[in-house]
Amino acid sequence: MSCVYEIWIGDYFYQGSTKDIKKRIRDHKNNLQKNKHVNAKMQAVWNKYRVFEYQILVECDESTVLKYEQDYIDANWGDPKYLNLAEKVGLLPSSKGRTFSEEHKAKISAATKGHTRTKGRPQSEEHKRKRAEARIGSVVSNETRAKISASLKARKAS
Repeated sequence: MSCVYEIWIGDYFYQGSTKDIKKRIRDHKNNLQKNKHVNAKMQAVWNKYRVFEYQILVECDESTVLKYEQDYIDANWGDPKYLNLAEKVGLLPSSKGRTFSEEHKAKISAATKGHTRTKGRPQSEEHKRKRAEARIGSVVSNETRAKISASLKARKAS
């Protein structure tokens, strides 16, 4: 079920819509706490007040959620305490629903090749060697081995 939600940070508020409210709110909070939210107004208010509350305004079908969100934006646009950046739903750039050309896909692929699990940053051969050397002689407890085994057994093969 989709919904339109409202976030309050101090006296300021933001409205949005989502199919997964728990994930969306978690993403907002994480980005604000990391000082990396795409909405600079929201980030500035968060940095000042550090208070975050949300509520669901309306639950509806995915087919009508954007209409409801637009109704809320229309009702609040112009309020100095309103944190939304766009007057119309969907005006801000997003990759949702976009299709990329094969050339663009190849560029994305090339840019991410060689990256490791270190948050997308490539590692030098020297760094990889040092990490491997640091693990030499380390002992993994039976409890840890059991946990690793259990997590690998729960994995689905791709």
